[in-house]
Amino acid sequence: MLALQLNQTRSATGELYYYLNKTTEAQAEFLSPALKTLVHIQGSSDDPVRDVSFVNLTWSYTAATYLEPYSAELGGGDYSSHIRSAALFAVGVDGLSVDNCVFSDVGGNAVLLYSYIRNALIANSEFVRTGAHAIISVGTSKMVDGTGPDHPHGTVIEGNLAREHHWPPICYGYLLKKRLIHGAAHTAWQFWRALSPVSF
Repeated sequence: MLALQLNQTRSATGELYYYLNKTTEAQAEFLSPALKTLVHIQGSSDDPVRDVSFVNLTWSYTAATYLEPYSAELGGGDYSSHIRSAALFAVGVDGLSVDNCVFSDVGGNAVLLYSYIRNALIANSEFVRTGAHAIISVGTSKMVDGTGPDHPHGTVIEGNLAREHHWPPICYGYLLKKRLIHGAAHTAWQFWRALSPVSF
């Protein structure tokens, strides 16, 4: 299967040409992802969306985001990421469950937990060839005061297989258990606070 990322600006005729590298590609299915986000859940700390589950789903072929604006609001330093889209983009959710899902060939982040997130579970899922992070979790703050409620807390990431992609920065209030990571970059593990427990 071929996946081709198309630029928003096209030629005056609106035509796109694809030249085959080998004759076996002539029988391949041709895909052109257009969406950066497949599901966007929007709530807030005052009015969260509650108890959302995704079970036994395959998420594939979202548009690439590596040329989209990146943000350094991940805690300062030299780390930045695109935090405005993901195949699954959750904001303001209490009780999110992603279980036994496959995220394959997404062009950006697979799962983004943003701002107020409580009691999220990401378990028994596989993340393959993501364009950015498999799972990324980011809170917000007022200037440098991060004591407000708008941050993920109580997240459990358990029993997942992640390969051929980046892995997320992990923040305080997480429990990682029974995970396997293969083919990740040298920045595979970033713990921002030493109090995040990791089970081997």
